[in-house]
Amino acid sequence: MSSINSRVSLWSPNRTIESKKVGSSSGWKLPGTDDASLLSRTRGKRVLLERPPSPLSPKHPRHVTVAADQERDKDSVMSPLTTTTASTGSKPRNTRAIFEVDMLHNAMSKYMKCPTCGSSIAATFPTYCLAAGLRLQCSDPFCDFLEIKRPASASTPDRFMLEVGSPLIQRSTDCAVNTLYVLSFLTMGDGGMEASKLLGLLGLPNSTTMEKRTFGTLENRIGPVLQELCQETLDENLDRAVLRSFNNDQAKFDDWKQNRLPQDEFPRVPSATDMAWQKRSSGRNCCSLSGHGFFVDCLTRKPIAMCVKAKNCRRCTFWRKKNGDNTPPPAHKCVVNHVGSSGSMEPSAVLDMCVHSFNNKRVNTNLIVTDDDSTIKAKLKHSNADHMAKHNLTRAPTTINSNGNVVPRPDHGRLPINFPEPLFAADPSHRKKTLKGDLYRLVAKKKAVKKTMMKCDCIRVSTNFAHMSRTLPGTDTATWVNKGKAVLEHHFDCHTFCGDFCRRKASTEDKRKASDKFCRSKEKDRELHELLEELIARFVTADALEEVGHGFDTLVNESLNQTM
Repeated sequence: MSSINSRVSLWSPNRTIESKKVGSSSGWKLPGTDDASLLSRTRGKRVLLERPPSPLSPKHPRHVTVAADQERDKDSVMSPLTTTTASTGSKPRNTRAIFEVDMLHNAMSKYMKCPTCGSSIAATFPTYCLAAGLRLQCSDPFCDFLEIKRPASASTPDRFMLEVGSPLIQRSTDCAVNTLYVLSFLTMGDGGMEASKLLGLLGLPNSTTMEKRTFGTLENRIGPVLQELCQETLDENLDRAVLRSFNNDQAKFDDWKQNRLPQDEFPRVPSATDMAWQKRSSGRNCCSLSGHGFFVDCLTRKPIAMCVKAKNCRRCTFWRKKNGDNTPPPAHKCVVNHVGSSGSMEPSAVLDMCVHSFNNKRVNTNLIVTDDDSTIKAKLKHSNADHMAKHNLTRAPTTINSNGNVVPRPDHGRLPINFPEPLFAADPSHRKKTLKGDLYRLVAKKKAVKKTMMKCDCIRVSTNFAHMSRTLPGTDTATWVNKGKAVLEHHFDCHTFCGDFCRRKASTEDKRKASDKFCRSKEKDRELHELLEELIARFVTADALEEVGHGFDTLVNESLNQTM
């Protein structure tokens, strides 16, 4: 009896309260409620789902009825068991789908009738590479009904049309899906082989012709469009960089735009650059056949110029391989614009971008942030003869060689005489790699020479340099030399010169002793301290710190190179 009473006292739902809770749910309502104004769970237009009638009743066929506001919409065509497209603001409807050809052909031939004579329809699907059209023809030979639907066309500008001929001929380059298919593989860095394999695995048409012919044909059509879009983007970024260099002075920007400024008033845009090759290099082994480089504005951090270098043309190579070196190849657009080693592409590309920016864009790249490549600095100078003529000198400029002797400067300059010589700054990340390389070379030496130097010391000292260099911008240059001493002293648990990056500086003496294994000791490792002090000295001088204390870097260039 007690159990029965306990059951009776249990909570039971109230129909009115529960109905209010369900009715207040946002975005949907359970079937059976009387409010049909709410959206369906698919976020589509408002529909009313009726209770399905009994299958034995022929008077009530199963169907979905549309709400009154949909029936008043004349643009939407409703059929049994279908709904209209999604409302504004929802996920866009897909424009393409993959169907089984046999299933679609059998269904259309079985249920479709000729609108002229009522005979059956023969449906075929002509293909243009990946794209497929629709051809409907009456099966009655005496009926002239014929309906042809072509696939969606690619919106390529007419000036980039490669094929000429009758507009009635459908070509694979005219179809949007073919262009998008090739473009998707280009964005992923793949080519015709991968595109052909995917078509074959999915059972899609023309997989055998994709690799050898179709992919290259479509790529040649897409290429000029992408290049024009890239150049437009670079010009827009350059306009923003120039306007910022003029401190948003619109009048001066308009004078520059209309070519009314003299050369000495050209906008000064500091730029960062770093070369990338299509074949990864290791050490001094750089054998890529092509490479590219960008100029990235240091303030807006957007690319403003680019250069592509290539020393091999595939068409020329195949022609010479087939016909010999004595027979010149037919006229074509040859991409070879560099002769020499792959490593020399970087200084040549930087020189070309500097000259092009000055002569064609009227922009002075007064500061170039790059790695510690001496060939770039040597090439972006005036030749000795031009230097002597410009400065009215009778002697060639001198420099100090590796032995410390004063010698005439090597004559590697290729900068035009009317172009001002740019200043150079070092990227802090590349300078850190240079220091790290010297430290690792010390680790590889004998024990008597390296003085207990280990790989963990290389990582910690180079990390100290990276942290220190990031604290230099915006501070007094007179304090930079003292800040540079923290690279070595922090590693030996002396934090007098450390900046905000140091966590042990604010620690107590007891906490430092508890974690002394993270630092070296000046007393126990005195010889290592002297050895590292001599090795790091050239990286923490006033001139060396001035090269990395500008606050700029080449991280955007690295990201662009990785994307390419």
